[in-house]
This record gives sequence, structure tokens and C-alpha cells, in this order.
Amino acid sequence: MLNNSVTPRHLIPFDSASLPHLFTDVLVVGSGIAGLRAAIEAAHHAQVTVVTKDELKESSTDRAQGGIAAALGPDDSVEHHAEDTLSAGGDLCDPKTVEFVVSRGPDAVRELADWGTEFDTEAGAFALVREGGHRRARVAHAHGDGTGSEIEKTLVAKLHQCENVRTLEHTFVVDLLTLDNHCLGVVTWSQACSLTLIWAKVVVLAAGGCGRVFRETTNPPIATGDGLAAAYRAGCELRDLEMVQFHPTTLYVAGAARVLISEAARGEGAVLVNKYGERFMKEYSEMMELAPRDIVSRATLAEMQRTGDTNVYLDMTDIDPAELAARFPKIKEMCSLFDIDINEDRIPVCPSAHYMIGGVAADLDGKTTVRGHYCCGETAS
Repeated sequence: MLNNSVTPRHLIPFDSASLPHLFTDVLVVGSGIAGLRAAIEAAHHAQVTVVTKDELKESSTDRAQGGIAAALGPDDSVEHHAEDTLSAGGDLCDPKTVEFVVSRGPDAVRELADWGTEFDTEAGAFALVREGGHRRARVAHAHGDGTGSEIEKTLVAKLHQCENVRTLEHTFVVDLLTLDNHCLGVVTWSQACSLTLIWAKVVVLAAGGCGRVFRETTNPPIATGDGLAAAYRAGCELRDLEMVQFHPTTLYVAGAARVLISEAARGEGAVLVNKYGERFMKEYSEMMELAPRDIVSRATLAEMQRTGDTNVYLDMTDIDPAELAARFPKIKEMCSLFDIDINEDRIPVCPSAHYMIGGVAADLDGKTTVRGHYCCGETAS
């Protein structure tokens, strides 16, 4: 006991029998594209519970704009996609993982379309555009710059069609429950029922990244890395945590939250200029504005330091206004809130933390170093 007669928290008796206990076959933590897709698949075989710390639809997926890269075009192939990915990865990618992912991309996008995702089309085929690091147009998009929101909506609707799925919203995972390096479930907290123990045969961690540890980030408020921390405390191996992807173009308005300006804008012809109106990417890469994100982000930062400015500018004014309205309705609306007319004004932008590349070490089946525990999506490395 302390002198002030207050018992330290770690010495307070804890009686788990007095807490609510829930039981499930598969527990999925997170409700972005990775968690929802995992839950839908698992529901074919088992009883599933999805836990998410906000509303079901609140995720980084819901905020995604540009689209999904997959070898869907007539002039494209899985081999071309893998080649571009390995090149953009700067010899740091695992070739087997790259091949595994890109080879499944086309079927995954078609599956989303079959489930009702309203991808934009041209002449009955996917409308495809280029983004940074890609040498071919292979990015499928929906509702212009509303791809993530449309996919999230589709997957939530698909999940609700599954009879043996339970969802727990506004429920925070405090820790994983483990015994002898075997994951048995999780401890959760919610305002509705305080602490709860959820026991599961399998736990799938799809809790997103940790963008909110950075001052400048595109991520939603929920991206605080608590899933990574829980996995670490449970004994999971974490790797490549220094590998954080920065997006080169987020709206820079002093005092306002950073908001993503899709890379697809550069794929459609937008250019980067400094405060003097000079286009500078030609000095940093032969691919110019369509270089990989790390190259464009470093070039942007170097240009800001060289000119002594807090940002650079994305110039979309040479793109046809009708095309801008159709392709980037959300960006147009969002910029207008700051009295920026993307048809006439340059958009102030700067790099921001965007995507966690490292994370919980997992193999191609999602298995981690703790038995009964799987990991997928941004949380996984």
C-alpha cells in the first residue's frame, strides 16, 4: 500500500468471473477492407464476431480516394504489375509476396464489382488510370474519387447478409488473451458494458496503422496503432516499423486537418510547382509527377526547404473543368470549403504520413508468431 492508502492499479484484485464472457469461432478486429473481407470469408465456415472501436464503416478504407491497382487492362499483365511493384520497392520487396498479391488483384476487383461496387467504366470495361510508380493505367476507381467509400459500403452490406456474423461497434480491444504462445481471444472495453472477455478459436487482427503518431497524416482519428501494441504485448514479432509511406499531396491549410489529394489527380495530368510556379519534379525523376510516392515526397520536401516555403502546389487548372467535376467531385467540394477553386487555383500541398508498410510479421496465410493469431491489411508486415 502507498502512504496515501491508494492501492496501485496492478495490485487491485481482478476477478475475471465477474466480467461478461462472449464466445465465437473467429474474432476479427477491425472493419476496413481487410477485416471485412476476412470476416465475410470466415463466415462461410464458422461463427464470426467483428469488433471495431468506432462505427463499422469508419476506417482508412472509407477515406481512400484513388482506386485499386490491378492488371485489368488489355495491354497489362500480372508480370508487368509485379515488375513495376518491385521497381517502386527499391529492391526491398519480397518477390514471392509481390507475385502472390498482384496475381490475385484482378479477381479481387472483379469480385467487388460482382458484389455491387460501382466502379467507373468506359465502353463496358473498367475505367483505368495511372498513379505513381505504375507504367501502365491499371487503377480502377469508383464514383470518381470515392473508391474507398464505395468499397466499404459494399463490404458492409455483404457482411450484413451473412447470418452467422455478430458486430460489436464502439468496442476497443485492450489486449490479446494468450497462454503458452497461443491466442485465445481478447479483452475489450466499451462504454456500454465496460470490460468484456471474448474467447475465440482464431483471432484475426486487421486494426489498421498508426498514422496518428505523426503530426502530418492523412489517417482518420482511429489510426493510433493500438492493434500493433496489443500484438507486441502478446508476443508477436513486429518488423519494418520504420517503413512508413508518406503521401506527397495532402491539402496544406494552416490550422486545418490534413486531407488527402488523390494521387490520381497527377495521373490525370495535374503537376507539382513551387511557390514561383516552377515545375520541379523533372529535376528529381524521369517519371516526374508519376514517380513512386517516396521519391515525390522527398522531392517535395527538398523543394520546400530550397524555397523556404511551408508547402508546394498541385496545379490542376489545365484539366478540363467537366473532367475535374466528374473525376474528383470530393476533392473539388473539399477544396471549395477553403475557398480554393481547383479549376482556377493551385492547391497548397505537403507530404503526410499515409500508410504503415511494416507491422506484425505474418506469412502469406496471415499467420503470426503466436498460434491462433492471424494478421492482415495495414497492420500486417
